[in-house]
Amino acid sequence: EFGHLIDTIQPDPIFIEGDADITLTVASHAFRTLIVDGSDADRTYTLPTPALGTWYHFVYIADLDPADSHDLAITNASSIYLKGAVTHLDTDAGSTGGLEVIHGNGSSHLGISLDLGAGADLWFMGFTSTLVYIWGNTTGATPATFI
Repeated sequence: EFGHLIDTIQPDPIFIEGDADITLTVASHAFRTLIVDGSDADRTYTLPTPALGTWYHFVYIADLDPADSHDLAITNASSIYLKGAVTHLDTDAGSTGGLEVIHGNGSSHLGISLDLGAGADLWFMGFTSTLVYIWGNTTGATPATFI
């Protein structure tokens, strides 16, 4: 069946653990889901120079206790910008709603940062050599920010 064929050609996810910052490569990380365990240390992941259609999918799984969670930053090299919208679910908003949408403007945001986050599901896709589209969601007590 065609559906089974599609399921079998998807590459396995990559489980990223440890406390080191990582510069991603197209050969090792593109077109894959990157599962990040957020219980070890603050981390920064740097995307490679984008190319049209090259994508990266980050799933951030943080510690259930916010006091044990860490910061996550995904960024680009200088002069490579993010454009798009990310929905943030605020876990301590109470009765005020708790949803916020943040925007990368494509001209001054090199990355996104989530401080003490509870989780994230973020997609990045290259459009040009200087522009990356971003979409997805983040969860935590402090809204994610574009940096």
